[in-house]
Amino acid sequence: MNDLERIRNRKSYKLFSKEAEFFSGCGPGDMPKILKHIFELLDGRRAFGSRTNAYFAEESMEQAIKDFKAEEKEMAYQERVA
Repeated sequence: MNDLERIRNRKSYKLFSKEAEFFSGCGPGDMPKILKHIFELLDGRRAFGSRTNAYFAEESMEQAIKDFKAEEKEMAYQERVA
């Protein structure tokens, strides 16, 4: 299993992906700011349990943001081509 597969199989990645979908109706460019805000709230309350888990959660959040942006670009391209 490669690094991206390991990241995408984490519960934290699934959490941030789900949140990305939920907040997708927000204004353009708000998604990264919203997810980072959620991460900071959770991290500030030590919800991840350890610094290592917080690091992995942050890594998962960043990958979810990248994937969401890539999906947005693909959907925009598909709309232009159609």
